[in-house]
Amino acid sequence: MLKKLLQCHSSVYNRVVEPSEELIEEYKALAREDASLGAVNFDWRQQTAEEYFQTKDDTKFHLIHASHVLYYVEDPDATLRNMWEQLEDGGYML
Repeated sequence: MLKKLLQCHSSVYNRVVEPSEELIEEYKALAREDASLGAVNFDWRQQTAEEYFQTKDDTKFHLIHASHVLYYVEDPDATLRNMWEQLEDGGYML
């Protein structure tokens, strides 16, 4: 997905929210190995979705991609609402 975004944009800001240190380290290793992702600015957050949304960050995103998140949250409706609030007007949430 990041490679597709880089076809249209000169740089991409990618915030990763993941509670597992092991999975973040795996993702970081894959990102370092792929030279085509050099224009991606990664922001690594080792947090659960609930912890992340408690920070009340005002950052807006053009794309929110959440893989498997709703399986692990206590309140899926609140999580989706929080994601929606961080979506930039005209943005996409997957």
